[in-house]
Amino acid sequence: MAIESPPTDLLMASSFAAYVVTTAPSRNQDVLACSEAWDYLRDVLLLVLSHQFLGDEEPLALLVCPMVCQALSSLIYSAISATLQYILSSPWTMNLCAELQQLANASSSDDSTYTSVLRDRTLPFAEALLFHITDTLPSGICRTETMVRNSDKQSRTGSCLIACRIDSVPRLILVTIPSV
Repeated sequence: MAIESPPTDLLMASSFAAYVVTTAPSRNQDVLACSEAWDYLRDVLLLVLSHQFLGDEEPLALLVCPMVCQALSSLIYSAISATLQYILSSPWTMNLCAELQQLANASSSDDSTYTSVLRDRTLPFAEALLFHITDTLPSGICRTETMVRNSDKQSRTGSCLIACRIDSVPRLILVTIPSV
């Protein structure tokens, strides 16, 4: 059901990301399902990173982004070699690496409010995802000093339910937060 939803459906993306985080280690043998989940969640993350959600969807995108990063990390961490080969050979994955690196390297003085909030909420999860991707790449393609320096930052996370209204309908959304 989630894979058939457009990547612009942030509620479905959040629910699916939470599902992936909790089930990825036990479902890593299904290459097609893992590949489709990766493609869907990667598209959601690229949309959020490129600020494609505006208006009422913008705060929701900022809330969902860490969970999506965590789900992608879970997928790549628990993927078998055939799935990893598919993920790492995709030019969209290299584009995702570039976007994550740009977020990590953005200076706070140049940031828009959106980018600043996105960095504050997402950076530990984005760095972990970037490390998982680049750690599995052969010969350090796309690897930088920042990634190597931050490779030991495996953030502890927690989750909480947030009440929100979408189209005047009350909803609950599960969001990931860094634990202190």
